[in-house]
Amino acid sequence: MKEAGLPQFGFLFELIKLKNFSMKRFLSIILSLCLGTVLAQAAISVPLYPEFKQATVYMKNHSRIVAPMNYDMSADKMFYKDGDTVMELSLDNPIDSIVWAGEHSFVLMNGKFCECVQLSDKPVLVQWRLKKVSIGKSGALGANTQSGNITEMNLSGMGMYSAGETGSVENFKYTNTNVYFVPTENGVKRVSSLKQLYKAFPAKADAAKDYAKKLDLTQYQDFMKLIAFCLED
Repeated sequence: MKEAGLPQFGFLFELIKLKNFSMKRFLSIILSLCLGTVLAQAAISVPLYPEFKQATVYMKNHSRIVAPMNYDMSADKMFYKDGDTVMELSLDNPIDSIVWAGEHSFVLMNGKFCECVQLSDKPVLVQWRLKKVSIGKSGALGANTQSGNITEMNLSGMGMYSAGETGSVENFKYTNTNVYFVPTENGVKRVSSLKQLYKAFPAKADAAKDYAKKLDLTQYQDFMKLIAFCLED
């Protein structure tokens, strides 16, 4: 799979049988994974999982590594555990895909991790990017003071969270500004807005606009419902 182009997805869930997998080869791959990583305790701001969970890293040379892993949704970075130390997985390694069996799977495209999601039996790549919006600070009585501060960050967690000292807590929510790579009759299209989605599916644009009225398109789940509607035969 070439990072410069969109990958094929059939390989993601194939079982790779390893024969004559020597300890020497195993150690060389482990060393390769460590090269270029942060050689210190790494902090994960917004994890995909509450705890590190066993995942499989498939390499381009058809070898694989199984290790406890997690994904930082605020920084588009993969991490693995080496004992009690959290290490960042270097993109210099020949990574093909990373799979949490039966749950999440990621591939590399142009140096970024993208989640592969099946919609209407078709693969859609999701590049997570939500807007983090401050909705104000909570005072001692819990009332919000609107600040209106908006920043952009890459993460796939949604909803609201709070941060700050007791008595003056900053509250945030997220709105969906993800980028999607959607298969169409004319090839894979990059979609980051409703206008781009309707343009990618001109024959279904009017019906999709009517369906969109029933959805909250600031939410990831609803935007995916609209993409699935467009992909239906």
